Amino acid sequence: MPLAKDISKRGFRNWYERQLLESVVYLTTCIVCAFGVAAFIEAYRSSGGAARGLLMLLAAFVSGIIAIHAWQRFRTMIVLAQRLADKATCAKCGLYGLLSVTDASRIAHPAYDERGVSNADDQNAQWLRVQCKKCHHEWVI
Repeated sequence: MPLAKDISKRGFRNWYERQLLESVVYLTTCIVCAFGVAAFIEAYRSSGGAARGLLMLLAAFVSGIIAIHAWQRFRTMIVLAQRLADKATCAKCGLYGLLSVTDASRIAHPAYDERGVSNADDQNAQWLRVQCKKCHHEWVI
């Protein structure tokens, strides 16, 4: 489990901060590549020859693929970080982010909310069992 190992090694707060910084790098890459697509298409329109025009279209295509990949990676990272951050507060003592990972899995897990209702989003996703470092309360995120 790379996620569990990463959180255990860095600590939740540092992991979360790193996820946010990396996701901003991907977002910046996406924006720069989107401008690149526009610039290469404009260069294609003003190109003098067929070879140069083809090169500009190829560059625009590659920039578009990179922009799409960067956007998908940004979305994946930011959603994961936010979902875990929403559940990183200890219900007993209210301490945020000071936790240790005790167990992790990718198999289906019957995750229930405070009311005892099954949460369908969490059943097929990766889950982490964590423990508060202050009061030793355990919960699943």
